[in-house]
Amino acid sequence: MADFTRFISYLYDYRGGARNRNLGFAKVEARQGMCRIGVNLNNGQVLAQEMTLYGYICEPDGVYLEPLGEMEKGSRERRWSFPLERLYGRGIRLESLSGLILLSEDRDFFLLSVWLSKRMAANAKIEVELI
Repeated sequence: MADFTRFISYLYDYRGGARNRNLGFAKVEARQGMCRIGVNLNNGQVLAQEMTLYGYICEPDGVYLEPLGEMEKGSRERRWSFPLERLYGRGIRLESLSGLILLSEDRDFFLLSVWLSKRMAANAKIEVELI
């Protein structure tokens, strides 16, 4: 990976397996051994329930989730910062992630961003398996 990576990825609302609308974006930056992720919801949007932020990896046998942080009920914006070694120590490289997913506690609602061409089907069954 280069010494510096930064990009923006849009977050879409998925309910009942269908993509609905854009609800915000995530900024991802990797520099000097640190990863910084910021999630911003569009004006007027707040979370109705607590959600967990995961990085996800699409593989032929399923979608694997790596927990990255929590976003509290009522939030519009949240930032996380952690050493890239946290991912590397689990055998994960930032560029191997397919995107981010904010998943509700009841697993009924999620916001999804897609970074790579390996897309997750809107009706994919999401099983939380710590990798």
